[in-house]
Parts: sequence; structure tokens; C-alpha cells
Amino acid sequence: YGGQLPVTVERAKYEFTAEEQQILDEKGLNPIILDPTYGVMVISQKTTQDPDNLSDWSYLGHSMAFDLFKREIRDNVMIPQIGKPNDSYYQAMRQRQCEAILNRRTGGTQPIWAAGKVEIANVNTDDIKAQRKFKIKITVKVNIFSEWVELEFVNVAQTTQL
Repeated sequence: YGGQLPVTVERAKYEFTAEEQQILDEKGLNPIILDPTYGVMVISQKTTQDPDNLSDWSYLGHSMAFDLFKREIRDNVMIPQIGKPNDSYYQAMRQRQCEAILNRRTGGTQPIWAAGKVEIANVNTDDIKAQRKFKIKITVKVNIFSEWVELEFVNVAQTTQL
């Protein structure tokens, strides 16, 4: 089923290096560790999913979570920005709005993502402003062993594109 088991652990029984994880991954084995912070975890990227048929519940859950997140950013942040100036006031406002939406997914007692960060001021360069665009870059780490997923939102010609 995936997820985490709430187990109290004093120390990890085994420490796998990246090279050892790669070897186990190539052999089709899912290493299980006892992490002091997260409990019992499978640290491989392999699942029981058929590579020709994307029906894995974990994949569907993550896909739906990202779709909902993108829709919420589009509806509550990007659309209200249409027609507004791309200045420090609106950048700070949109930063707070995006962080509030992201924090609901990375905080609390049941977070669905391990971490996330919002970038607005540094991605809205002079070139972006000259094109009369507004850009938001949000980077998400789904779990502590995953890669970062980068989402970019750009208002173009008074419409939102994802």
C-alpha cells in the first residue's frame, strides 16, 4: 500500500550507500530501513506497477495531488494576478498565497509532501517583466528519498498556462 508505518526506532539497522541502493534496485529488491525520524520505510523507487500500464495507486495518488495543487495555484493565485503589475507588492502577495497553499501539503500531522519552496521574485526577471508575463516556480520534494519536482506557472497574454 505504500506510506509509512508509525514505529518508534532508536537507530537505523543498516545504512545503504547510494551505490548499494543502485545494486539492490537493479536486482529488483526494495531495501527496507528503520529510520529514527520516519520509522520503517522502503527506500527503493520500484513498485509493483506494470511498466506498460500505469495503474499503481501510488502513482495515481501523486498525480491527483499535483493536479489539485496546480488547479488551486491557477485559480487562487495566477488568475487574480491577470492585469496586475509585476512589481514587488504583487510578488510578495503571491508568494504568501503560494506558501499558504503549499504549507497545507507539507505541514500538519498528515503531510502529503516532505518539503517545498516557492520562488517568485528571482524568477520574474527584467526579461519576463518586459514580456508582460508573471512567473511562479514551485519546487516540491514528495518524500525524503525522492527527487525535487519543479512546477512553473506563467501568465501569458492575459491567460494562465501550465
